[in-house]
Amino acid sequence: MDRIEINGVWYVREDNTLKTHQFEFELDETLEDDLAHTECLSYEDDEYHLELDGLITNKLYERVSMISLRIVDKNNEREECWDNENFLKGLVKLEQESIYGALDESDVKVTHSLLNLIINLLKVGQKKGML
Repeated sequence: MDRIEINGVWYVREDNTLKTHQFEFELDETLEDDLAHTECLSYEDDEYHLELDGLITNKLYERVSMISLRIVDKNNEREECWDNENFLKGLVKLEQESIYGALDESDVKVTHSLLNLIINLLKVGQKKGML
């Protein structure tokens, strides 16, 4: 007895149909302050793949980012991740301590041309507000 046919058309009892729910949207303007998002810059050529990743937050009207750089040497499949922000910021500023550290302390053989690529990528990330 939940439906009836009249002139070839089937009708369903009104009280058996799906109820619609009223939804009231409430704008939360403070939500944006608590969100984080990621940004990524990638560079790739025949020898290397570089990825600069940043986790960006806006806390108390200050933009904060946590960055890391992934380096893949395609010639020997070696991979390294640099996540020391002070070190990466030192490379952007061309600080000698960071430059020497990059050339000496790495599983991936960092040549002068690779370091040039890395610093250029970091400078683009700086322009985009990642560091």
